[in-house]
Amino acid sequence: METQTIQIQTPQLPPEFINYINSKLENHKKGRKHVVQQLGSIDRVLELLADIWLNNLTPKELTKKYNIGYFQLYRLANDVNQWREQIIAYLKAGGEEIKDLRQHPIIQEWAHKIRISGSLSQLRLIPILIGVLQGRYCDFKCSPTKFDLQKAQEFAAKYFETHPNQKKLPRHIRMAIRHFLMVAKNINIPRGFGATYGLSGEKDNFGAYRYVYATQEQINKIREYLSTPSLNSLEALVFFDLGIESLARATTLAQTKISDFKQQGNIVTINMYESKTDRIFQKFLLLNIEHCKQTWENIQKLIKIT
Repeated sequence: METQTIQIQTPQLPPEFINYINSKLENHKKGRKHVVQQLGSIDRVLELLADIWLNNLTPKELTKKYNIGYFQLYRLANDVNQWREQIIAYLKAGGEEIKDLRQHPIIQEWAHKIRISGSLSQLRLIPILIGVLQGRYCDFKCSPTKFDLQKAQEFAAKYFETHPNQKKLPRHIRMAIRHFLMVAKNINIPRGFGATYGLSGEKDNFGAYRYVYATQEQINKIREYLSTPSLNSLEALVFFDLGIESLARATTLAQTKISDFKQQGNIVTINMYESKTDRIFQKFLLLNIEHCKQTWENIQKLIKIT
């Protein structure tokens, strides 16, 4: 007699629902944050839906728990109501698993390291990583113990099978995986290798404003305005001019000290600390160039009056 194998399929979240939530999480437009962004992760969204659809929390209880107005919370539930049956089936099948994984020693150690570092905002990455490990984004499951760079690549491959129109993993998922591997598992991701594993740390809007520039005429008008005697803003003029010459970020300019400037002949060397790469870069003012000369003269004036 032939034995038949019965396969039990675990309920999956609808891809359309996942795409909807990810689109809201990745939307960085100015203005009021969408309720999904306020919740911070798909795991938190599912927790909310369970509280509304299964646990029957009152509006007052929901507002207190999530610190969000209940009209916003119910509007979200209404927006995803078309997938209600599949989501409820998923919640009922995996509810206990979520609780267990939060208690996993590696996850707890990860949370402990985050708290010690003081970067408490990184705690939001934990439910996102749990979603990765539990198959919340695609047909992929793995234990925290076994999850490494190879498993991360497997997840990325599965994710793109489920979401063929996506060119790369959503940034919040990439950041959760990178942080978990480097902090919880002590797995180093060499600089530049992140993209190879589908884990690039590059922001999604990187280079979005590369075509934005100021003309020489516009620069002259700004300098003319900042040089107005009634404005009395030598500091702003120096900040602007030094920014043009060094191409440094505003935070780097603000952190530059007087002792970082060294003049030798017609060359002024500036040591600038870049927090993004944790390195010091040397910038130069060539005093045979008129704008560099004016910038250095104004810096010296500013030094005398401060």
